[in-house]
Amino acid sequence: MLKENFSFKYLLMAFVGIAFSVYFLAHFESTKNLASILKFLSLGLLCFGVYSRNFSLNSYDLISIFFMIVLGVLYFIGSVAYGFEDKLFLNFFMFVIPYVWLCSVVSQDKILLSYKFLSVILTAHVWFDIFLLKVLKVAPLWPEGSLVGGMGNPSSFAFACNFCLIYLLFIQNSMAQKFKFFMISSLVIGVVLSNALFMILIMGAIFCFGILFSKGLLRKLIVFSILALMCLLLIEYVILKGGFLANKLYAVLGNFGLSESEASSDSVSLRVEIFNQVLDFINQRGGGFIWGQFNNLSYYAVDSQYITYFLSFGLIGFGAFLTLLVVMLLRAVFISTQYKNFVIIALGIFILTFFNNRILDYFPIGYLFISLAALISKENSQKELV
Repeated sequence: MLKENFSFKYLLMAFVGIAFSVYFLAHFESTKNLASILKFLSLGLLCFGVYSRNFSLNSYDLISIFFMIVLGVLYFIGSVAYGFEDKLFLNFFMFVIPYVWLCSVVSQDKILLSYKFLSVILTAHVWFDIFLLKVLKVAPLWPEGSLVGGMGNPSSFAFACNFCLIYLLFIQNSMAQKFKFFMISSLVIGVVLSNALFMILIMGAIFCFGILFSKGLLRKLIVFSILALMCLLLIEYVILKGGFLANKLYAVLGNFGLSESEASSDSVSLRVEIFNQVLDFINQRGGGFIWGQFNNLSYYAVDSQYITYFLSFGLIGFGAFLTLLVVMLLRAVFISTQYKNFVIIALGIFILTFFNNRILDYFPIGYLFISLAALISKENSQKELV
């Protein structure tokens, strides 16, 4: 044991606090370089906290690491050939390093502790962001005043809130019920005010699962009351006030012929155009789509993790990524653990979000994905070395 549990706890708190708050600095033009420094500082704290000379990897860990490295190798080969034009892939790949110890050395309880810290931090972010935008009238970082917390992007902020909602609903039982209710309600408000439509739909699904799997009438009533709160917020901001989120909803319905509204949304239109790009890529490149590098770019980023990896890394990288997800899903389904519902639902929102967003490109969502993969690893239930 290289570090006492006490010191590891505070290193973990420092990592989560810094990593998920970095982009508050974006409110100040002079701090952009500092934000990059803090990203690497937070990663260094995590690596220092989990590092140990003694570690062992099971076959699941080795397979997961192999497919992550395949993506990294394809990225660096493409970057050497076409230039390092888009570095967002590194926001995910940098977390492959601590994964080695997260999956083999750090216990499940320690990983879950980081989710507890994150839940508290995101709750504070919601109210701090509301204070900045509504009270101090600070210029928003995103159109229409969408909440982004300290993560710089409404979708990644809403995703992290949803991830913590799953943690609070399916795992966290030691927290005072009033405080837990306050945190869940705050995160619901954060997701709705992010104006990220897909994340709001995901949140609704999470609460439906919460009602389904909750034990006891009181817990079901609590979950149902929060779901009702979410519906009231949606009615208030979508139907009564209209605006940005309403336009996105009507644009989606219009694409399916379910609305006669002339409202439009750039984000919805872009996602429709993405699929046309994929078809053009396959038709124009012939067998070249096996290797990727669409438009001779090392990393072609679009609003879908699957399509981004397909256009950037071809069938090889796309296949590696899909295989990684399948391995994680099969492992999660067949393992026997008290965290099974949490793991499956959390992995499920990743898999669904990848259709609609390149969420791994946004720092530090990569930590949530990597730590979830580590939770699925059998070794975590057996080792308490940190």
